[in-house]
Amino acid sequence: MKAIKKYFALAAAAALSLAFTACSDKDDYTPATAEANDQVYFDVNGSTKIGVETDQTSFAVPVYRIKTADAITVPLTVSDSTGFLSVPTSVKFDANQSMTTLDITYDPSKMEYDVFKKVSITIDPAYQTAYGLSTYTFEVGAYSPYELMGTGTWIDDYFGFESKVEIYQNKVDRNTYRVMYPFAENDYASVTPSDYLQFTVLKKGENVNGVDVNLDDLVYFTKTNTGYVNGTYNCDVWYYHPSDLINRYTTLGFDNSTTWAGSYVNEYMSDATTPGEVVLSPFAFMPSYGDGGAGWNYTTSELVHIYMPGFTPKDYSLECTFLGTNDNPLVGIGYAYLTVKKGSDVSLVSCYAVKADADLDEILYAIDTDEIVGVDADANGEVQVPIPGSEAGYYKVIVVAFKEEVDDEGNKALIRANYQIVPVLYKYNAVAIGTYSEGVKDLTGKEEAQFTSVYNSIIYQSNDDSTAYAVMPWFADGALMFNLDAETSSVTIAKSWSNYFTDYGEIFGMDLASLGAPSYYDAANKTFHFRLGYMVDAGAYSYQEDTFTLTSEDVDEDGTSDGARKKANKKGRKLQRFNNKFNGIKLMKPTRLK
Repeated sequence: MKAIKKYFALAAAAALSLAFTACSDKDDYTPATAEANDQVYFDVNGSTKIGVETDQTSFAVPVYRIKTADAITVPLTVSDSTGFLSVPTSVKFDANQSMTTLDITYDPSKMEYDVFKKVSITIDPAYQTAYGLSTYTFEVGAYSPYELMGTGTWIDDYFGFESKVEIYQNKVDRNTYRVMYPFAENDYASVTPSDYLQFTVLKKGENVNGVDVNLDDLVYFTKTNTGYVNGTYNCDVWYYHPSDLINRYTTLGFDNSTTWAGSYVNEYMSDATTPGEVVLSPFAFMPSYGDGGAGWNYTTSELVHIYMPGFTPKDYSLECTFLGTNDNPLVGIGYAYLTVKKGSDVSLVSCYAVKADADLDEILYAIDTDEIVGVDADANGEVQVPIPGSEAGYYKVIVVAFKEEVDDEGNKALIRANYQIVPVLYKYNAVAIGTYSEGVKDLTGKEEAQFTSVYNSIIYQSNDDSTAYAVMPWFADGALMFNLDAETSSVTIAKSWSNYFTDYGEIFGMDLASLGAPSYYDAANKTFHFRLGYMVDAGAYSYQEDTFTLTSEDVDEDGTSDGARKKANKKGRKLQRFNNKFNGIKLMKPTRLK
């Protein structure tokens, strides 16, 4: 900073030097004409928005003058459309008085909270000065009164931080709240964020931005600057409610309040009216980008959780342990065995086995609407889940925690409160242990691949097809499925599901042989070279080469499997935080591999 100040000081000195050397005795100079009047003016730094108190009836505007010898009365021209102000049409100065006040009165009973109206006051031309502000234009109104509820908690999964925040409740509209300085502890804020995020609990039938609300307990929140500047686009990132982007994104259905369902009250306090836990799913928007702004749609992602003062979060946690699989050839059914430890507020745990490529949103919808039936965990948390079909492959067990809710008529219902995905390889046996290295090379010519991580993992072989293998855990506790040709050492990667979900869907691995980058096994170094694309249906995140090097074929080394899985889970959580911090991993455009 000192160096910068020094630089500008030198630059200023140089500029002055040039200015002085440009003058000469021959240059003409005409001094400014002295003004003969009193030179009355307003403060050029006067507030352009004045908030008044409803328990008072007046406020003062300062007025100044240069010549102070005489007592004068200065006529004023007033433009006032407020309907609640009374602005004098003149202002008086006593002799030798350089500053006076224009006392403006108002009628609080005629004001609406948070509605500000414009006023202009102009000094009579005979008293004006060319060197001061002659017309003062400002907005005036009354801010809604708020009272402190206490200290709550702000949990932001987009930027990956948690902080204590003061929360205020509106004294007039009891459904409106303000979370003060929610981004004060955001390490990624480089500009000043908004002082508060304001949210309102909506009721069915209300109207927001011209849209009738068709669901209870939805939450609207005001546009809020996060303080984060996106490095790629050099624009501030704001949190927007989808209803504020109806005209910007006409194809996303934001003109239907059903699409706002990602922002809602998840739990109420014991009085059943004050929110306890509020969930927000913002659109991460850059209003200053291009013509009309741009951003990332996280309106279903539940990125922000707000715990209100005095609220104790319910414990809907799940801790799942996969024990293994078993095949019953007599009935042609296989089973996955798990134990589940549930949180104290979980009423029921039920498990559903699906194929790895099943659409998660569709499965969860089917669970919520009772279209599919799960297997309930017993009193000890043990559960035996039938695997659909009898083919060897990669499956997922969806473990769902249900909470019990009672409606206004006393009817009880089980509502999904939490879920976990447990990856399962069926009819596969562990054959080797090794080290998986992501991104040893980017295949598009970049210096570094998109995903780079190193972790322990296990290679499995199919019972039904000796050429079929899987590496698990892979990426975020998924499974990389492939076939190995023992004669040619060529490897063909099957579509492989990562168990890592983005707003574009689950990331999957794809073989790149058709693009000129085949995978292979290097027997001399006991290393698989996986050349694969990390994909979603919308496009590619990365084309890169990963390696898996065998370190042991002794699969009886207890603890290695658990350790590898734990490391992969930890890595997955780190990827989630990385994804959130940097607004999602950018999709690549189609490109030729190198």
